[in-house]
Amino acid sequence: MTVLILRLVTVLSALLCHVLAAPYSNPIARGTVYDPFITFSEGYYYFLSTGYDLRVTRARTLDGLKTGQTKVIFPDSGVVFETPKLHKIDGTWWLYFTAPNPDPSGNPPVTIFVLKGGPTPRDPFTYAAQLINATAASHPTILRLPNSPTPHLLFACPRILSLPSLCITPLLSPTTPGPIAILASANATWERRQTGGFFLPTSLTSPSVLANPATNQTFITYSTGNSPELSSNPITLLTHNGGNPVDERSWVKTGPYHLGAYTTSAGSDGTVCGGGMVKFFTSPDGKEVWSVYLAGEDESDKCGRGGDWHLGVKRVRFGEEGGMPEFGGTAERGEWFPGPGGE
Repeated sequence: MTVLILRLVTVLSALLCHVLAAPYSNPIARGTVYDPFITFSEGYYYFLSTGYDLRVTRARTLDGLKTGQTKVIFPDSGVVFETPKLHKIDGTWWLYFTAPNPDPSGNPPVTIFVLKGGPTPRDPFTYAAQLINATAASHPTILRLPNSPTPHLLFACPRILSLPSLCITPLLSPTTPGPIAILASANATWERRQTGGFFLPTSLTSPSVLANPATNQTFITYSTGNSPELSSNPITLLTHNGGNPVDERSWVKTGPYHLGAYTTSAGSDGTVCGGGMVKFFTSPDGKEVWSVYLAGEDESDKCGRGGDWHLGVKRVRFGEEGGMPEFGGTAERGEWFPGPGGE
């Protein structure tokens, strides 16, 4: 009798979890949501994007971010806080972002700054440091490798031999970078724009880190190209081979990859483009990786050229052989999908 009861409890628990699983539909947000970033911590999703002040929206579920609680964590300072990213280091949240040099005549003209927060992403933030002084820098994010205590800062850096590049530096502390190294340059054919028979340098943006939860493989992605059509800006993948993370020989470059078109569910023949400014976050249960990306708002605007954007999310799958991420596929706007595991 006891065994039967235990079995019934197990079945009912599984059914209850299935019923309570929170679905979501795209878009999660729309409008001025440039450089979107989502992370999950201690029961909440946190979302922020570029703006004149720094606002964090939180919610218990992914779909809940549409109507979540928004709080200003750093006030309007007269500059645009671009490409903001939240990262927790040694129990404290730090916010890395791109902004113009406070000195208009200073060099570099655009660089990376960091704010110090508290034990949660909604605590007030205070100015901590200008992180990179010797060179122009943008699009910061943090790289963490399994079994490595040292976080590394990744960022887009000036053109090396006329090519946009990805730089890396170990963080001696959250506000102190070490020596800067070039990790990759946009030298592949798909990373350059063809004009008049010549392949010209374009741009390198949105470096982001993802890891295969099943194999602990670490990857870096970034986008290249300066096309206003997001789907024309391919994604490059760097796969870590186990070597020194600041050595470019420790990363294997492959590409191009695309997230695919983002189509309407209303039966329209028009499509809008997806795949711009891709970031990644881990599901609450730590077993899934999800992508965050921008797409054009409607068919007339196509790929966001008019400045109307929406934020899309979808799960990233990994291949059974080799464990490589698979970015392909489409996400229907307005269609409901199962939410991340652990909600």
